[in-house]
Amino acid sequence: MSVNTYKRFRLRMGILLIMVVLVWLVIAGQLFRIQILDHYNLKHKITQQFINKKPIKAMRGNFYDRNGRQLTQNVMHYSFAVNPNRVERPQQLAELLSKVTGESQLHFLKKINDKSKIFTYLKRNVPKQDCELLLAFQDPGLIKEPSFRRYYPYGEVAAPLIGLVGTDNEGVTGEEYYLDHELSGEDGWMVVGADGLGKARMRGEFPRQAPRDGNDVYLSIDLEMQIILEQELKNAIKRHRADGAMGILLEPNTGEILAISSLPSFNPNKLDKLPGQPLVLAPVTSTFEPGSTFKIISAMAALEKGIVKPDETIYCENGSYPISADVRITDWKPFQYLSFREVIQESSNIGVIKVSDRLDPIDLFAMARAFGFGERTGVSYQGESDGVLKPVKDWSGISHAEVSIGYEVSVTGLQLTLAYAAIANGGYLMEPVLIRYIRDHNNQFLKVDNVGVVRQVATSKTINTLTAMLEDVVRQGTGHAANIPQLRIAGKSGTAKKLVNGNYVNQYMASFVSFFPSDNPAYVLAVIVDRPRRGGYTGGQVAAPVCHNVFSRIYNLNQDEIILEPVPESPRTSPEHHVMAANLLSSVIPVSNSSTGTLQMPDVRGLSKIKALQALSAVGITPHWVGSGRVVRQSPAPGNAIKSQTNCTVYLSE
Repeated sequence: MSVNTYKRFRLRMGILLIMVVLVWLVIAGQLFRIQILDHYNLKHKITQQFINKKPIKAMRGNFYDRNGRQLTQNVMHYSFAVNPNRVERPQQLAELLSKVTGESQLHFLKKINDKSKIFTYLKRNVPKQDCELLLAFQDPGLIKEPSFRRYYPYGEVAAPLIGLVGTDNEGVTGEEYYLDHELSGEDGWMVVGADGLGKARMRGEFPRQAPRDGNDVYLSIDLEMQIILEQELKNAIKRHRADGAMGILLEPNTGEILAISSLPSFNPNKLDKLPGQPLVLAPVTSTFEPGSTFKIISAMAALEKGIVKPDETIYCENGSYPISADVRITDWKPFQYLSFREVIQESSNIGVIKVSDRLDPIDLFAMARAFGFGERTGVSYQGESDGVLKPVKDWSGISHAEVSIGYEVSVTGLQLTLAYAAIANGGYLMEPVLIRYIRDHNNQFLKVDNVGVVRQVATSKTINTLTAMLEDVVRQGTGHAANIPQLRIAGKSGTAKKLVNGNYVNQYMASFVSFFPSDNPAYVLAVIVDRPRRGGYTGGQVAAPVCHNVFSRIYNLNQDEIILEPVPESPRTSPEHHVMAANLLSSVIPVSNSSTGTLQMPDVRGLSKIKALQALSAVGITPHWVGSGRVVRQSPAPGNAIKSQTNCTVYLSE
């Protein structure tokens, strides 16, 4: 290279050398930062690209009845989603989804081909047994998410009480919502690694946190009694073409709710077919004017104050009595002179108003408050209503008379049942018990609703007097349809017009509240039927027969021996003898016959095998048994016309 050439390129070579040195200095600086200064931060970022924390879902706690029968289950389900940008076989995937779900291919293709999203659900919560084809289908864009889905093995039974969970397995209504914090548990997690293609790989050295499953809840209800109550309420709705019905069965000495029903119900397994009405437990959340079932308050106050004797004669004005210039009270039939005992027995509005007029209004109000009206019971269920019991200062000129017969006051079914329980147990208003125990993840049982007394409402002497009067109501008064000769039952009927848009209309709430055996009560039962439109509308006509049937069937649950002497059998018993035998047993076992003498299939559901055999034998039927335990289904169905030699199959289950 000549001197002239060197001089010409020296400057350029210097600049190039400086640039090379600077580049290497920058690279060295970056290496120093990466290796020394940011070593730990960058290592963490790189690691995060190849690991992921994956949640481990906790198992939701289950509901059980008081005897340990499981009322809910957790069933494996799968949700299917896609990353539209990675789907390789969209048409085949859409066809398969349509075949599994019954929905159109076009519906799924629109979602699969929406490239603007990187994740979209196609179908959620499909039972495992229904999606085996989808589970076997392989496509890099298809995402399969396993989960546990709530299942309710008894369907509509106790559904308003138990409630349901939504698509995210969180409580939406009922006890599922109220106790969601106990049932849901706490999700765990595990760290998974990923390979260069982004596929998950389990790595044993990565940390994990096991989930804490939800707690189990033991309710106070008895499943058998719950089913019996709901069956009889459904029968009443159908028989009287009613809008709905509710019922509460509880143990008066503890306040434990043994059955509580709100009809029409719903099937929590079918979220896409839920009814339009609120999915609530009406005996807790809804109020109604009780009518004559509230007369126990007037009677109790009058007896406790000593202003009337059971045998005192009351003039009942031949069935019509003015309480103001423009308001006249009538009785369901004209009465002239009745003893106070007969006033309650025949449910005379006029007789009760005349006795109540002797009370100071504050005494009537105080007795109603003592029995728990106008305040919440504290039951473990969301949305409980207070009811309505206006203070005396807000009463009008006719309020005293109206309140004494169950108007201008609104109650819940639970309040009314607890009030009668206070009479049944000797005068003590109890706190309701609906949740007996919670079993935690350590298998420890924690008491929830403790048996507690709110207050004493009356003396035992007054309680005994009123109980005898309520026995007369059932024995020979307006509640005679609830009478069971072998059992001592006390109760009171109620028939109240409904208040619609501020006006009373010719629509009724028919109710009957009773307890048995009245000499040593074990059960209190309230039945309320909304707007019966056929076969009567009064509490005695509509609700009292339901109490008769429920008490009869419950009594049979606990019997090892028949309570009536068996009807003597002959080689060829005539149909007339079968009808007579059915009549003898009908007071205890739900057997029916028509007025024409044609036999009808008895209802033996819920009975033990021996009790079912007695009922069927009484009408000349020899059944074919399937299974063991108590009767859960029968063919022919109850009420169907039969002949004495009709073939009958009875299904039993533990």
